[in-house]
Amino acid sequence: MYNTLNIVLSLYVIKRILLSFLFALLTSSLLLSFISFVQYADIFVVKGIRIADLFQILVFMLPMSIEFALPLSLMVSLIYVFYILITKNEILTIELTGNTRYTIAVPVILLSVLVFIVNFLSSSFLFPYSIKIIKDKATTFVGHSLRNSLSERRINDEIPDTVIFFESKNNNMVYENVLIFQKEENGENLLTYSKDAVIAFHKGSQTIDVEMRDGSIIQKDNMSLRYIKFKSGSMKIDISEIIEKRIKNIRGFYQTGSYKDKLICTYDVTYLSLVNLWIGILAVIIFLKNLNLSLFWKNCIFLFFVVIYYFGFRLYHFLFEMGIMKVAHSFLFVCFFLFLTLFLINRFLPQE
Repeated sequence: MYNTLNIVLSLYVIKRILLSFLFALLTSSLLLSFISFVQYADIFVVKGIRIADLFQILVFMLPMSIEFALPLSLMVSLIYVFYILITKNEILTIELTGNTRYTIAVPVILLSVLVFIVNFLSSSFLFPYSIKIIKDKATTFVGHSLRNSLSERRINDEIPDTVIFFESKNNNMVYENVLIFQKEENGENLLTYSKDAVIAFHKGSQTIDVEMRDGSIIQKDNMSLRYIKFKSGSMKIDISEIIEKRIKNIRGFYQTGSYKDKLICTYDVTYLSLVNLWIGILAVIIFLKNLNLSLFWKNCIFLFFVVIYYFGFRLYHFLFEMGIMKVAHSFLFVCFFLFLTLFLINRFLPQE
């Protein structure tokens, strides 16, 4: 039964963890958001963009970082709190009051469950919704920037992985000596040259039609190089499709795709959220048991098995991608293996 002293101790531990957790969450979220922004800087840092638009993009990138910032912050806060409790002999003090050291386990597990729920909901709904908003804004920014800045004798690289260059433009809006370089996702490079071309921007959509005359195409991949000449031809550049390739929504209920893809997304979200429970249980086992190990080695073991959990994510994907197991079976197999590992850690780590 929980008495008044147990409640006081639990509140004390929760306060300790929450303060360090919130500080770590704020710091890591901002840092990871900034890293994501730098990764896509070639999309968003365009001519004429307002500071308010950049700030809005950074805000929408926060849910992208929270998915990883939550378990990272929980892990850091637990390491810090248990370091304080152990080095200041506060766990020993708790035992001298007649309570067991496992009194601390209750608030740790409760917080882990709470972070798991927040992580799951954020990854399932907030993360994909923010990605959708970012894609829409990126498509609008790139299209608007290209319309306003397409000029002669300049590398027009506003569209990601696409470069447009032309020597001049006459009064009839015909572009002369046009070069269009495109880098495909599969590593294929495409260079198109046209002596004359008409480039038309569609109002209300983010597509560009290019009508070409007297030109050639050089297509290069890892294995071959092809050269094609043509008298006339057309090309469509879909900005939204290019943005979709760059900023992928790899999971979430807003994803459009096959039933299998959505199923994989759901299992991915669940697995990456369960890491919070893994961290909480692991901390209780390693830091609260009377192990015959120094605090340094306890921290090393703790971090090692957190890394093992993320290796499990790779294993789970490997099993169903290679056709060894179905998605659900590989997910359950890896989860069973991981929690069996927790049992073995609890059973066989050397105790005093």
